[in-house]
Amino acid sequence: MVDPEEYRPAQKAEIDAIRKEASEAISAAESQEEVEKIVSETKARLEAVKTDDELTAEELIPGDADGNGSVDAKDATQILRYINGKACIFTQEGADTEKLLKAADVDGSGDVDAKDATRILRYINGKTSLFDRM
Repeated sequence: MVDPEEYRPAQKAEIDAIRKEASEAISAAESQEEVEKIVSETKARLEAVKTDDELTAEELIPGDADGNGSVDAKDATQILRYINGKACIFTQEGADTEKLLKAADVDGSGDVDAKDATRILRYINGKTSLFDRM
């Protein structure tokens, strides 16, 4: 069962359109097999619609190097551990390393380095925005 409260407005509209299309197709179906096929296909389409939590997890927050949804000193720590070859979130099994490294590269240089960690620390201490030049 789909809980509408778990979805953003665009996804709610997509769900409504899928349901309407399925209802019309079921009304026009001429056999039980057709109905079962429509129901099966509709269920798969509904399951493919992403919830707000799933979409949020995919969104990139610049500076959120650990992927917890906020920019804080832990992000700078992960960057410093990474550039010094220490165990960090980027090297953990199951981590979305590419996404996390992209978020960590706040200056957009293509490299995750001490400048990115410094920029994060300056940002959380109110000294600059993440995107100001240092």
